[in-house]
Amino acid sequence: TLYIENSTFSGNSAETNGGAIDTWGGTTTIKNSTFTNNNGYTSRNNTSAYANSGGAINNNDGGTLNIIADGGNVAFTGNYIGQLIRHIGSDEDYRLSNAIANGGTVNLNAYGENRITFNDTIAAAPGKESYEKIININGVAAENGSWQAAENAGTVEINNLVIGNPTNSQDKQTVNLYNGTLKFGEYTGGEAWQNGIGGLDNASTDFNIHGGTISLQDGVGRYKAD
Repeated sequence: TLYIENSTFSGNSAETNGGAIDTWGGTTTIKNSTFTNNNGYTSRNNTSAYANSGGAINNNDGGTLNIIADGGNVAFTGNYIGQLIRHIGSDEDYRLSNAIANGGTVNLNAYGENRITFNDTIAAAPGKESYEKIININGVAAENGSWQAAENAGTVEINNLVIGNPTNSQDKQTVNLYNGTLKFGEYTGGEAWQNGIGGLDNASTDFNIHGGTISLQDGVGRYKAD
């Protein structure tokens, strides 16, 4: 079990897994913290298996990652995998935006006026097809094991994409919204396919709405399909 509160992770790097945090199973809880410009995949010159790394956090082997904004905010910005490879006469940029590589369950809970903001992707971890990849938004587990709406729920803002396994279209992430606001906001990163609106990759995510509100950037919701 790992608990982190009121912390800043900036400019960290790892050769393979988790630029700032690398977890394999167990429970990790992060509250009111920021992750900026961390790199989780520096050891190779390409990003063919990038989502197994986690630019900021690698949550793997069925682990549970709790991210909480309560009395403060949580933000992921500028985290990535890969590296800028310099050749004679040219530079090739293999960096791809990534906040979390998810090989388990991610619980996102914001309360009151606080929010959790993702300016980087949340991707399923390839090679972990035996584990369900679940993202619960503003929900709490009841004593009987079912999920219900969290009270006084705040905002979770997705300004990039939630995507499944990029190497296996059948290995999806499931996103459950229980309460509060899920905002698909404006993205200012550089990937050409993103087109400036946060959202879910329709080809590799399943989206279940149990309650709450969806807020769209300029009235547009984005589902990226191949």
